[in-house]
Amino acid sequence: MRQVKNKSFKTKCEDCLEYLVFNSRWMLVPFFMVLVLGLVAYFVHYCLFFLSFVSQITTMDSGETLVALLGLVDKVLIASLVIMVIIGGYESTVSKLNIQEEDRKVSWLGKLDSTGIKVKLALAIVAICSVHLLRIFMNIDVILTAHSNGTTEIFWTIMVHITVVLSAVLMATMENINKRNNKDH
Repeated sequence: MRQVKNKSFKTKCEDCLEYLVFNSRWMLVPFFMVLVLGLVAYFVHYCLFFLSFVSQITTMDSGETLVALLGLVDKVLIASLVIMVIIGGYESTVSKLNIQEEDRKVSWLGKLDSTGIKVKLALAIVAICSVHLLRIFMNIDVILTAHSNGTTEIFWTIMVHITVVLSAVLMATMENINKRNNKDH
């Protein structure tokens, strides 16, 4: 027969504290839901931007059209970034998603740890910065003539972009080193 031991007060308090700490992860759910609502609001903004683009298409030259398209691409990348945070964050901190196997078409879904999510986010931010930089260079004449500090703005935009790229490369390198070290153990 199994002996039942009475837990000490200290052990009971510790168990209670651990239970509370572990289940506090559910407090993140409202944060993820607000991100979903934010994504809906961003979709409305995206649609308004698209309607504005379509209404002006006949008066735009090819450069302006390209800048507007880059704006659409930028918004899609930002929305994708938010989706990665919602799904990856929920799965890595709150609970695994209970979805049917045939619905699990997204290859990374359920396979990313928090470091993998950070690397994907960093790469998405690099893509967003790249689109922003392209938009600046497509409008370089306007920026240089409209702003007295246009060259300074362009310089700092390039510096931020280089910093973001280097950070993403460093994160990816650290992730690869971490995977190799964990594989050996």
